[in-house]
Amino acid sequence: MTTTTRDARNGRPSITPAAPYLLERGFPEWAILEVGWRVEPLGPRYRRYGLPAEAADALVWLIPSRHPNGRVWFERMRFIDPADLERFGGGKYRQPARDQVGTGLQLYDPYLLLSTEKWEPRDSILLIESEANTVAVHTLLPEDAVIGLPGQSTLTQKMARELAAIPWSSCG
Repeated sequence: MTTTTRDARNGRPSITPAAPYLLERGFPEWAILEVGWRVEPLGPRYRRYGLPAEAADALVWLIPSRHPNGRVWFERMRFIDPADLERFGGGKYRQPARDQVGTGLQLYDPYLLLSTEKWEPRDSILLIESEANTVAVHTLLPEDAVIGLPGQSTLTQKMARELAAIPWSSCG
């Protein structure tokens, strides 16, 4: 189970050594903490995802999706063990039922680029598929603006309107 503690040396949040899944995939600890990812048993949240009670023991990767105001809106989850995916069916990634979060799929914007409080003229924004790819690009290119699509072929007209509302610098 992943837990966040305070580092005794500097008081900053720190991940305990029980978080190998994300660290082994090359994500640095600071990036995991920055976006709030956790790996832990699903627990009583199984109901939110329409899963049976047996899923409570499944180890999942929890991916917070933030509202433009910065608060966690909902969490997508991913089964860690392929046997759990086979046992419960459906896709690897799931999000709570629409009636629980009031929305369908959303752009993955952990760095709040869509927040009007953080808007600044942009020359470009990289739109990339998957939450993991979004964080990987930000880890390698922290100065570049990156927003993720929550899966293949998921760009909707609503998402396109959100992106079009971002102020763009004149490129001429």
